[in-house]
Amino acid sequence: MEYYCKEDAFEFMERTSLIFDRLCAYRFLEHVPMDRVLYFIYLLSTVVKKGGLVDIIVPNYMTLADMILNENVNDSEFEAHNIILTTELVNEPGCPHASIWTKDRAIKFFQLEGRFNVKEIDENFVFDGRDIYLRILAERI
Repeated sequence: MEYYCKEDAFEFMERTSLIFDRLCAYRFLEHVPMDRVLYFIYLLSTVVKKGGLVDIIVPNYMTLADMILNENVNDSEFEAHNIILTTELVNEPGCPHASIWTKDRAIKFFQLEGRFNVKEIDENFVFDGRDIYLRILAERI
């Protein structure tokens, strides 16, 4: 059975009694403010059974930083890269990106409190036709 959460994720996890085998959060975690990331990960641990997986896709800030450091404003692809960078780094004011994700940060935050073990990270994950994402698979322990 699949369940699609159509409400505030924090509120849902705080009050649900459902326990999932696998939880997917694609293009969401980067919108969680840094001061709430550890609480969000804790909430994930309350709704995923032991041995269950959390599947996360976020922008990979190492890839984005590399794009900035190596950009050529005179390149014919500059405008396309600029759109990606602007969207992924700052997004829209009504839905800003509020936390930064890299492989090392994902491992640190998911494993910090001993609730998850990061099983796999794809640092060049392609999503929506862009290869700028990080895919994190973490197992509930």
